Amino acid sequence: MRGLQAGTAGGDCDRAGRKSGTNRNPVDPVFGIQKQIVGGVDFAAIVAAAPDCGPSDGEIHSGIVGGAALPFGIDDFLIEPSGDITERVLAALPKPDVKLDAGFPRLTYTHRSWRDAEMYFFFNESNQAESRVATVAGSGQAQAWDLATGEIHTLSATADGDSVRFPLVLGPYEAKVVVIGPLPTGVGASEPSFAAGTMLAELGGDWTLDLNGKQIITSLKSWEDLGTQSFAGPVTYRKQFTASAAPAGKRVFLEIAAVNDYARVKLNGRELEAHGWQPYRWEVTNLVKAGSNDLEVEVHTTVTERGPGAPPAASVSDRGPASGLLGPVHLVAR
Repeated sequence: MRGLQAGTAGGDCDRAGRKSGTNRNPVDPVFGIQKQIVGGVDFAAIVAAAPDCGPSDGEIHSGIVGGAALPFGIDDFLIEPSGDITERVLAALPKPDVKLDAGFPRLTYTHRSWRDAEMYFFFNESNQAESRVATVAGSGQAQAWDLATGEIHTLSATADGDSVRFPLVLGPYEAKVVVIGPLPTGVGASEPSFAAGTMLAELGGDWTLDLNGKQIITSLKSWEDLGTQSFAGPVTYRKQFTASAAPAGKRVFLEIAAVNDYARVKLNGRELEAHGWQPYRWEVTNLVKAGSNDLEVEVHTTVTERGPGAPPAASVSDRGPASGLLGPVHLVAR
């Protein structure tokens, strides 16, 4: 059997004999890989390219959601010489290893099969929060492995034959590892639903900033818009806010929609772990109080130099990503 990774034709073969590349065609929520591999890619060329690679065990799959390794247990000949998507083509393709209830063109993923589990790495390439129901190949308990803290949390999921169905909620540019298999020891509390929640406080309005030796009071803006260029930080943001009591049985999270790039949080004098990527979310169930609270966020960023002689940037977008704590900032019970 020969294998071809779900991706564009013409890439180099890896050590397992799979083609490299990523197919960036929109995902069809019904057909998944059946439509995606051939959507916008010459199917005849893909099949014809298969003999260039060595044998593949099909253990690693990579591409846009709906992707899977394309097996060639078909004697390495063309199924449909015309390149059309026919019933014969769809019947020859494998069952998708990831399927969504709705299209998600900006979602990419990698799937790795272990001896006793399936590991999926999802990445939302868009600047929008997205929520879908995902059905993935595998059997056992669905669990989220937190890349920032190293903690493991079980996910609310439903077994569906040789697949598992669970809600997949991703913030802008968020990466998430989901494992399907036996639970290891030391698992934390179940992951709450991030698709909905009760707002306890919205931290809008003015903040107090220690910015490059100056203390200013301002709403959340980029450092560039505050007149500070090519500055790596740190900048300390402080705010006193009032929170309502959390509903019984709910966990409370401090959530920041956008930070560039690295944030350290202190709530009511207690320092929390730093985050350098999405989601900028901290559980504060045992720290937040009904009533007045004091929040401090220290932000660092990476300076992007334009080089000597370059004309001044006309806007933040011309200068690259805006620096600082951009918000909005919410306290949410989930």
